Parts: sequence; C-alpha cells; structure tokens
Amino acid sequence: MSIYSAMYAGVSGLFAQSARMGAISDNVANANTVGYKRSDVPFSTLVTVQGLSHSYSAGGVLGNPRMEIDRQGQILGTQSTTDLAIDGDGFFVVEERATQAGGAVADTLFTRAGSFLPDAEGNLRNTAGYFLKGWRLDTNGGFAGGEPARTSFASLETVNITGLNFTATPTENIRFAANLPAGETGRAVPGDAISTGVEYFDPLGNANTMNLRWSPTSTYGTWTLDVVASGQTTPVASYQVDFHTSGENSGTPRAITEIPSTVATRNLTTITDNPNTPAGDSAVIDLRGGVTPGSIGSTLTVRLGGTDYVYTTRAGDDDAANLAANLAGFLNGRNIPGVVGVSANSSGLVTIAGQNTAAGARLLDSGYPSISGTGLPAGNVSVRATHGAGQ
Repeated sequence: MSIYSAMYAGVSGLFAQSARMGAISDNVANANTVGYKRSDVPFSTLVTVQGLSHSYSAGGVLGNPRMEIDRQGQILGTQSTTDLAIDGDGFFVVEERATQAGGAVADTLFTRAGSFLPDAEGNLRNTAGYFLKGWRLDTNGGFAGGEPARTSFASLETVNITGLNFTATPTENIRFAANLPAGETGRAVPGDAISTGVEYFDPLGNANTMNLRWSPTSTYGTWTLDVVASGQTTPVASYQVDFHTSGENSGTPRAITEIPSTVATRNLTTITDNPNTPAGDSAVIDLRGGVTPGSIGSTLTVRLGGTDYVYTTRAGDDDAANLAANLAGFLNGRNIPGVVGVSANSSGLVTIAGQNTAAGARLLDSGYPSISGTGLPAGNVSVRATHGAGQ
C-alpha cells in the first residue's frame, strides 16, 4: 500500500460527501420549484485488485449522482385553467420554438412540470419559455387525421388555444387516495372525525367543494364515510368502509357498504329533504324520555306534508311509552294524506309510514317532517326521515 493510495482513499470520501451535500442543498433550494425532482448521491465502494497477498491497495469510494426525474410528485391545485399535471408515468413534450404538424422538428425536450400559460399568439408555454406539444383532436375528442405514429414526434404540433370555446363538462368520477390512522378505530370512545374537501365542477363549469367526513367506529379498521355538500352538515350519502387489518392486503378496503339514507337527526328543528323524493318513505319521531315532568298541557306540533298537527300533552306523557302511544293515536285520527299509518313502540319511537304510491311522496314533500313544542328534553327528541325503496 502506497502513501498515495492511502491519501486518495480519504480524498475520494471527501469528494463523495461533497457531492451528496451539494445534492441536498439543491433539494432544499428547489423545495417549491414546480416540477423539480430530488437528487440523490448514493456511495459505491471502490475495490481494487490486490497484487500481493502481504500488501493492501486502498480503493476509496465514489459518489453516484442520480436524478429521480420519473418520480411522481405532489399534485397541487392552482388558479390557472391551463395548468396540467401527470398522474403516473410519462412526460410533457416541449420544444424551443413553435411548430405545426409536419414542420421542421426542433430539439425535443421532456418535463414533468405542468405550469403552462398562453403567450400573445395563444401558444402554451412553460416558465422556461418552451412550447407544449400535442396531437390535434377533432370535435369528438378523437385524433384528427387518424391514430398518430407513436414512434415519431413529427405529427406533434404546438398546443394553441386561440379561438377555442370550451364547453363545461360536469365531474362524474373522483379518484381519492388518503391515509387514515387505524389507531383511531376500535376504541370504546372512537376518535374525532376527519374531513377532507374535494373539488368538483357542475354542468356550468362552476367549482364546488364536496367534503368527505371519515368517522372512526368502535370496530377496529371500520370507518363511516359521510359525503357532505359544502356549507351543509347533513350528508347526501353515507358508507361503511371496512379495511383489511392483517395480511398482505392490510390497509386496503375490504368492503364498502352503503348505509341506508337517513335525512337527518336534529333536535326540534325542521328536517330538509329532496322534494322529489319517491313513494314509500318513512319518518321516525324519537320521544325516548317523554316530556319533562310538570309540563303537562304543553303542545307538540308535528309538521307533515306542509300541515301542522298539534297534540296537547296529557297525564302520563312524561313516560316515553305513553307519550309515543298517545301521539300515534292522535296522528292516526287525523287522516293525513299519503300516510298509511302511525305506530308506536314501548321504547318511545313513533313510526310514520308513507303510502307506496305517488301520493306517498307527500310525507317528505312541502314542509318535511319536524316536531316542535315545549317540555321536550332536547337530548331525547329527534326526527329522522328515510327514503323509500324507489330512492
């Protein structure tokens, strides 16, 4: 082993470490650069051939810089309608100058950065000044001139949006990926709900937000997913999502079951519902707890089909079973349009069944079911309405 090889081994380590520090510096400096992909410098050990059995020749180490240009980056929302993003494999094709199909092909470059803005001529260009290339489409969304050759860039042309009249297409499908903390489920008292906003577009092209509310349950690996419109609290749909909790599929959905639509459960407030609801709906008034003792003679107003039915409490109504039975008998005697019958059980639930005909829709139409009055324990009184089979 020579003195030179011993010194070179140490110097090679310094060079390799210097390259790695440089890569780290670039990664930090470009943390907010659109389309930037991190660099890495793994080390490789240099092993030299040992000429003599009683001596050693030092090799050292080499840095192997690697640019992760095909790595999937984070997709961010922007205010520009011409910004693009690639989900998965692939690159945007760009060139240094604008060309039309069949024209002279300039140097072809590739990028994953999708920030494009139209210039004065309507050509889409990125922040480096390169022109976005693509295949021309016809009015039906197919390739103009037939399927293009995928082995050549000659048929690509600069994307130009001048004179384009965009027709809004409403969002039909949304693909959503997220991580949920499994430890929040399976508790005697489950953790708090987690909400995520997802943007979608209506037929007029207006952006709206749909909230996905994930509520952990007392069963390990099971969540309740409520789909809630922006600014609302009542879900438009609910699902039970069961995840695999062991095995090679651990962490992936095992089953997704739709929960029968419950319009709402609110204390002493009007329940809103789709006025075009089908026949066969039902409403349940939960009176468990009865009325507050000492409030006999107060009035309970039940609103169905746009009409108020007023019941005056009587002796014994502080018992839930008596109150439910008396209120059911009162409503049965009112001949309410669209209602098949009203029943009560011993726990204090009053069930109102709508007719399985077109008239049955009146149960939730024109005013919707609600209950209001005095002497009701707020925590034990609610109304919920459920869509019929036609929904």
